[in-house]
Amino acid sequence: MSSPVEMCEACINGVFVDDLNNEIESLRAELDALKSQNPCSYEVYSRDTVEFSASYEQACHEHINCAIVDYDVDGADNWKVRPVYARPVPAIPDSYVLAPVEPTDEMTLAGKHTIKGSESIFEREIARCVYINMISASQKEIK
Repeated sequence: MSSPVEMCEACINGVFVDDLNNEIESLRAELDALKSQNPCSYEVYSRDTVEFSASYEQACHEHINCAIVDYDVDGADNWKVRPVYARPVPAIPDSYVLAPVEPTDEMTLAGKHTIKGSESIFEREIARCVYINMISASQKEIK
């Protein structure tokens, strides 16, 4: 059994450090995947404020040059151009519909009514499990 100190070190505000590290790695992987695509636009930032946005990078650099040379905007020489990436929208075939991973109560009841028998809680649980297994199988099919 872990000591209170070991448990405290492994947990921050009720969240386990391993869970946080896994989430960080997942977000890094998603960001890397987004960066592998071409940017959809570019933005000029001054600290955390977007000053300008354009569909191509050169327009942003021209905007910065114009702000510095023509308008003498204070701090414009520190502005940065950053690419903007769109999160891809998954393609859904025409014969598919979006459905929740976990069925709603109404969906579970509808599924239960397809199973002949009494109104028992046990049959509702069977309907729920059938639904989850079907969704799980369809997700493997799409991948």
